Amino acid sequence: MIDFSENYLPKHQNGVFTLPIRVYHNDIDASRVVYHANYLGFMENARVEWLRFLGIDLKLLERQMRLGFVVQELNVRYFKPAVLDDLLAVSVEIKDLGKCSIKLIQKIMCKETLCIATLSIACISFAKFRPAAIPLDFQHKFQSEMSARNQQIIATGSITIKTRAYIESRQAGA
Repeated sequence: MIDFSENYLPKHQNGVFTLPIRVYHNDIDASRVVYHANYLGFMENARVEWLRFLGIDLKLLERQMRLGFVVQELNVRYFKPAVLDDLLAVSVEIKDLGKCSIKLIQKIMCKETLCIATLSIACISFAKFRPAAIPLDFQHKFQSEMSARNQQIIATGSITIKTRAYIESRQAGA
């Protein structure tokens, strides 16, 4: 699953991107565990690296296209705390893709799941601070990620028949 060795690098497999992040002193609070808001920073770092991995140039998006991605909605469920020097695996996977937004699932693990977040990021125009269509070439990259993830889900049989039919209908363009 995830390599927690000292020799760690980002991984990308079956539409899931995983970024290893070490817990440092500045990440923990007085109770010696990672402060709850710092998990959001870890997730942000993983999303930026994921976009970079996909070949999405955030500078180009911002400076030339005057577009950007912002968190529109966020729901986090915490299970266990991370502590100093833990090596975390922070994953990003696409749940759904719209014209102007992407629904993601992000997990933070350290041998077991520490927290799970579901979130929507919206593409916005910096000129108007309004929703904007995700550029077509980016849409294709996101669609490819989603298809790879859905194929893995179908191959492992880890979904219900109803969900499988939904995924297959989306792939057929229905």
